[in-house]
Amino acid sequence: MRFSWTLPLLLTANVCSAAWKERYVDLVMNIDDYYDQVNSVDSYTMVEYTTQWCHHCKTLKPVFRDLMLSYEDDEAQPPIKFFDLSCDVFNSHKVCSELTGFPQVKLIVPRDEPLVLVEPNYEEMPFYQRWWTRLRRRLQDPKWQLDKERVYDFNGNRDVESMRNFIESIRSKHQLHRLALRASKPEYDCNDENNEQEIELCHLGQKYSKQLDISNLDVEEFKLENLVANNHEDQVQTIKFKLEIVKLLKPKSAPAKKEEKVAEHDEL
Repeated sequence: MRFSWTLPLLLTANVCSAAWKERYVDLVMNIDDYYDQVNSVDSYTMVEYTTQWCHHCKTLKPVFRDLMLSYEDDEAQPPIKFFDLSCDVFNSHKVCSELTGFPQVKLIVPRDEPLVLVEPNYEEMPFYQRWWTRLRRRLQDPKWQLDKERVYDFNGNRDVESMRNFIESIRSKHQLHRLALRASKPEYDCNDENNEQEIELCHLGQKYSKQLDISNLDVEEFKLENLVANNHEDQVQTIKFKLEIVKLLKPKSAPAKKEEKVAEHDEL
Protein backbone atom coordinates (compact mmCIF):
# COMPACT_ATOMS: atom_id res chain seq x y z
CA MET A 1 0.00 0.00 0.00
CA ARG A 2 2.85 2.36 0.65
CA PHE A 3 3.47 2.54 -3.14
CA SER A 4 -0.16 3.24 -4.01
CA TRP A 5 0.62 6.87 -4.83
CA THR A 6 3.50 6.04 -7.16
CA LEU A 7 1.57 5.09 -10.31
CA PRO A 8 -0.68 8.20 -10.41
CA LEU A 9 2.36 10.38 -9.77
CA LEU A 10 4.33 8.77 -12.59
CA LEU A 11 1.39 9.06 -14.96
CA THR A 12 0.98 12.74 -14.09
CA ALA A 13 4.69 13.34 -14.58
CA ASN A 14 4.62 11.64 -17.98
CA VAL A 15 1.63 13.69 -19.12
CA CYS A 16 3.26 16.93 -17.96
CA SER A 17 6.53 15.94 -19.59
CA ALA A 18 4.79 15.21 -22.91
CA ALA A 19 2.88 18.48 -22.77
CA TRP A 20 6.08 20.37 -22.00
CA LYS A 21 7.89 18.82 -24.94
CA GLU A 22 5.07 19.80 -27.28
CA ARG A 23 5.56 23.40 -26.30
CA TYR A 24 8.99 23.61 -27.92
CA VAL A 25 9.63 24.70 -31.48
CA ASP A 26 10.47 21.78 -33.79
CA LEU A 27 14.14 21.45 -34.65
CA VAL A 28 15.19 20.89 -38.26
CA MET A 29 16.86 17.48 -38.04
CA ASN A 30 18.06 17.13 -41.64
CA ILE A 31 18.25 19.29 -44.72
CA ASP A 32 15.87 17.13 -46.76
CA ASP A 33 13.10 17.71 -44.20
CA TYR A 34 13.76 21.45 -44.34
CA TYR A 35 13.29 21.62 -48.10
CA ASP A 36 10.27 19.34 -47.99
CA GLN A 37 8.65 21.77 -45.57
CA VAL A 38 9.55 25.07 -47.27
CA ASN A 39 8.35 23.66 -50.60
CA SER A 40 4.99 22.66 -49.16
CA VAL A 41 1.81 23.73 -50.93
CA ASP A 42 -0.38 23.56 -47.82
CA SER A 43 1.40 25.41 -44.99
CA TYR A 44 3.37 28.55 -44.21
CA THR A 45 6.82 28.04 -42.66
CA MET A 46 8.26 30.39 -40.03
CA VAL A 47 11.93 29.66 -39.36
CA GLU A 48 14.44 31.01 -36.87
CA TYR A 49 18.06 30.53 -37.97
CA THR A 50 20.25 30.45 -34.87
CA THR A 51 23.64 29.47 -33.44
CA GLN A 52 24.83 28.49 -29.97
CA TRP A 53 27.35 31.33 -29.75
CA CYS A 54 24.88 34.10 -30.64
CA HIS A 55 23.59 35.97 -27.58
CA HIS A 56 20.60 37.43 -29.43
CA CYS A 57 19.65 33.93 -30.60
CA LYS A 58 19.31 32.83 -26.97
CA THR A 59 17.11 35.85 -26.29
CA LEU A 60 14.96 35.13 -29.35
CA LYS A 61 14.25 31.45 -28.63
CA PRO A 62 11.68 31.89 -25.81
CA VAL A 63 9.99 34.72 -27.74
CA PHE A 64 9.81 32.56 -30.86
CA ARG A 65 8.30 29.76 -28.80
CA ASP A 66 5.69 32.15 -27.38
CA LEU A 67 4.93 33.22 -30.95
CA MET A 68 4.33 29.59 -31.90
CA LEU A 69 2.09 29.09 -28.86
CA SER A 70 0.05 32.16 -29.81
CA TYR A 71 -1.00 30.29 -32.97
CA GLU A 72 -2.05 27.07 -31.23
CA ASP A 73 -5.77 27.89 -31.61
CA ASP A 74 -5.42 29.54 -35.00
CA GLU A 75 -7.84 27.92 -37.47
CA ALA A 76 -6.90 29.91 -40.56
CA GLN A 77 -5.81 27.92 -43.57
CA PRO A 78 -3.16 27.17 -44.65
CA PRO A 79 -1.67 26.75 -41.16
CA ILE A 80 1.69 28.10 -39.99
CA LYS A 81 4.47 25.74 -38.92
CA PHE A 82 7.40 26.91 -36.80
CA PHE A 83 10.96 25.59 -36.98
CA ASP A 84 14.34 26.22 -35.41
CA LEU A 85 17.28 25.62 -37.77
CA SER A 86 20.69 25.43 -36.10
CA CYS A 87 23.43 26.90 -38.24
CA ASP A 88 25.96 25.18 -35.98
CA VAL A 89 24.68 21.93 -37.48
CA PHE A 90 24.14 23.13 -41.07
CA ASN A 91 26.87 25.77 -41.22
CA SER A 92 28.41 24.38 -44.43
CA HIS A 93 25.11 24.27 -46.31
CA LYS A 94 23.99 27.28 -48.35
CA VAL A 95 20.87 27.59 -46.19
CA CYS A 96 23.22 28.97 -43.51
CA SER A 97 26.38 29.97 -45.38
CA GLU A 98 24.46 32.59 -47.38
CA LEU A 99 23.15 34.32 -44.24
CA THR A 100 24.83 37.58 -43.23
CA GLY A 101 24.25 37.32 -39.47
CA PHE A 102 22.27 35.73 -36.66
CA PRO A 103 19.58 35.35 -35.61
CA GLN A 104 17.46 35.58 -38.70
CA VAL A 105 13.74 34.96 -38.97
CA LYS A 106 12.03 34.20 -42.27
CA LEU A 107 8.49 33.44 -43.35
CA ILE A 108 8.16 31.18 -46.40
CA VAL A 109 4.76 31.15 -48.08
CA PRO A 110 3.45 27.94 -49.68
CA ARG A 111 4.11 27.05 -53.29
CA ASP A 112 1.23 27.52 -55.71
CA GLU A 113 1.95 24.13 -57.28
CA PRO A 114 3.92 21.08 -56.04
CA LEU A 115 7.63 21.05 -56.87
CA VAL A 116 8.18 18.82 -59.90
CA LEU A 117 11.68 17.51 -60.57
CA VAL A 118 12.57 16.25 -64.02
CA GLU A 119 14.98 13.33 -64.05
CA PRO A 120 17.83 13.80 -66.59
CA ASN A 121 17.87 11.52 -69.60
CA TYR A 122 21.26 9.94 -68.98
CA GLU A 123 21.04 7.65 -72.01
CA GLU A 124 21.20 10.59 -74.41
CA MET A 125 24.19 12.21 -72.67
CA PRO A 126 27.85 11.76 -73.59
CA PHE A 127 29.84 9.88 -70.97
CA TYR A 128 31.56 12.94 -69.50
CA GLN A 129 28.26 14.87 -69.21
CA ARG A 130 26.54 11.87 -67.64
CA TRP A 131 29.34 11.51 -65.11
CA TRP A 132 29.32 15.23 -64.25
CA THR A 133 25.51 15.37 -63.93
CA ARG A 134 25.45 12.41 -61.57
CA LEU A 135 28.22 13.93 -59.44
CA ARG A 136 26.53 17.32 -59.27
CA ARG A 137 23.22 15.77 -58.23
CA ARG A 138 24.98 13.82 -55.48
CA LEU A 139 26.64 16.94 -54.13
CA GLN A 140 23.47 19.02 -54.26
CA ASP A 141 20.09 17.34 -54.36
CA PRO A 142 17.85 18.98 -57.02
CA LYS A 143 15.06 19.36 -54.47
CA TRP A 144 17.31 21.67 -52.41
CA GLN A 145 15.76 24.75 -53.97
CA LEU A 146 13.62 27.60 -52.71
CA ASP A 147 12.00 30.36 -54.74
CA LYS A 148 13.30 33.64 -53.34
CA GLU A 149 10.04 35.43 -54.13
CA ARG A 150 8.33 33.20 -51.55
CA VAL A 151 10.74 34.20 -48.75
CA TYR A 152 10.05 37.22 -46.55
CA ASP A 153 12.69 38.45 -44.09
CA PHE A 154 11.59 39.69 -40.70
CA ASN A 155 13.93 42.36 -39.32
CA GLY A 156 11.67 44.24 -36.93
CA ASN A 157 11.45 44.21 -33.15
CA ARG A 158 11.81 40.66 -31.85
CA ASP A 159 8.64 40.47 -29.82
CA VAL A 160 5.50 38.40 -30.28
CA GLU A 161 3.26 41.28 -31.33
CA SER A 162 5.66 42.55 -34.01
CA MET A 163 6.21 39.09 -35.45
CA ARG A 164 2.48 38.32 -35.44
CA ASN A 165 1.77 41.58 -37.29
CA PHE A 166 4.43 40.61 -39.83
CA ILE A 167 2.93 37.13 -40.33
CA GLU A 168 -0.63 38.40 -40.65
CA SER A 169 0.39 41.08 -43.15
CA ILE A 170 2.13 38.53 -45.39
CA ARG A 171 -0.61 35.94 -44.94
CA SER A 172 -3.32 38.45 -45.90
CA LYS A 173 -1.48 39.36 -49.11
CA HIS A 174 -0.79 35.74 -49.94
CA GLN A 175 -4.40 34.69 -49.39
CA LEU A 176 -5.46 37.39 -51.85
CA HIS A 177 -2.88 35.96 -54.27
CA ARG A 178 -4.27 32.42 -53.79
CA LEU A 179 -7.81 33.65 -54.42
CA ALA A 180 -6.64 35.43 -57.59
CA LEU A 181 -4.92 32.23 -58.70
CA ARG A 182 -8.16 30.29 -58.39
CA ALA A 183 -10.24 33.03 -60.00
CA SER A 184 -7.89 33.21 -63.00
CA LYS A 185 -8.95 29.66 -63.95
CA PRO A 186 -12.22 29.79 -65.91
CA GLU A 187 -13.15 26.23 -64.91
CA TYR A 188 -13.01 27.02 -61.17
CA ASP A 189 -16.33 27.13 -59.29
CA CYS A 190 -16.30 30.31 -57.17
CA ASN A 191 -19.14 28.98 -55.03
CA ASP A 192 -16.57 26.70 -53.37
CA GLU A 193 -15.08 29.70 -51.54
CA ASN A 194 -15.47 30.02 -47.76
CA ASN A 195 -17.57 33.17 -47.49
CA GLU A 196 -19.70 35.60 -49.48
CA GLN A 197 -16.96 38.20 -49.80
CA GLU A 198 -14.54 35.69 -51.35
CA ILE A 199 -17.28 34.31 -53.64
CA GLU A 200 -18.06 37.82 -54.86
CA LEU A 201 -14.37 38.65 -55.41
CA CYS A 202 -13.84 35.36 -57.22
CA HIS A 203 -16.71 35.98 -59.65
CA LEU A 204 -15.42 39.51 -60.23
CA GLY A 205 -11.96 38.08 -60.94
CA GLN A 206 -13.22 35.54 -63.47
CA LYS A 207 -15.19 38.23 -65.31
CA TYR A 208 -12.19 40.58 -65.21
CA SER A 209 -9.84 37.89 -66.55
CA LYS A 210 -12.05 37.34 -69.61
CA GLN A 211 -12.08 41.07 -70.39
CA LEU A 212 -8.30 41.56 -70.19
CA ASP A 213 -6.24 42.21 -73.29
CA ILE A 214 -3.39 39.72 -72.83
CA SER A 215 -1.15 41.70 -75.20
CA ASN A 216 -1.53 44.84 -73.10
CA LEU A 217 -0.97 43.57 -69.54
CA ASP A 218 1.97 45.90 -68.81
CA VAL A 219 -0.25 48.96 -69.32
CA GLU A 220 -3.00 47.47 -67.15
CA GLU A 221 -0.50 46.65 -64.39
CA PHE A 222 0.89 50.20 -64.44
CA LYS A 223 -2.63 51.65 -64.22
CA LEU A 224 -3.61 49.42 -61.28
CA GLU A 225 -0.37 50.13 -59.40
CA ASN A 226 -1.07 53.86 -59.68
CA LEU A 227 -4.58 53.35 -58.34
CA VAL A 228 -3.21 51.39 -55.37
CA ALA A 229 -0.64 54.10 -54.63
CA ASN A 230 -3.17 56.92 -54.77
CA ASN A 231 -6.06 55.45 -52.80
CA HIS A 232 -6.59 54.73 -49.12
CA GLU A 233 -5.71 51.21 -47.93
CA ASP A 234 -9.28 50.22 -47.07
CA GLN A 235 -10.46 51.25 -50.56
CA VAL A 236 -8.07 49.23 -52.70
CA GLN A 237 -8.74 45.54 -51.98
CA THR A 238 -10.55 45.03 -55.29
CA ILE A 239 -7.80 46.91 -57.15
CA LYS A 240 -5.11 44.78 -55.49
CA PHE A 241 -7.07 41.67 -56.38
CA LYS A 242 -7.19 42.69 -60.05
CA LEU A 243 -3.47 43.49 -59.90
CA GLU A 244 -2.72 39.97 -58.63
CA ILE A 245 -4.69 38.51 -61.55
CA VAL A 246 -2.74 40.63 -64.03
CA LYS A 247 0.58 39.48 -62.54
CA LEU A 248 -0.52 35.86 -62.71
CA LEU A 249 -1.51 36.19 -66.38
CA LYS A 250 1.76 37.84 -67.38
CA PRO A 251 4.39 35.62 -69.05
CA LYS A 252 6.50 33.62 -66.59
CA SER A 253 9.64 35.20 -68.03
CA ALA A 254 8.66 38.48 -66.35
CA PRO A 255 7.84 37.56 -62.73
CA ALA A 256 6.93 40.20 -60.20
CA LYS A 257 9.12 39.82 -57.13
CA LYS A 258 8.45 41.58 -53.86
CA GLU A 259 10.20 41.02 -50.54
CA GLU A 260 9.66 42.90 -47.32
CA LYS A 261 12.77 44.20 -45.60
CA VAL A 262 12.84 46.47 -42.58
CA ALA A 263 16.31 46.87 -41.10
CA GLU A 264 19.79 45.37 -40.89
CA HIS A 265 20.62 42.51 -38.55
CA ASP A 266 22.21 43.63 -35.32
CA GLU A 267 24.62 40.76 -34.76
CA LEU A 268 27.21 39.27 -37.11
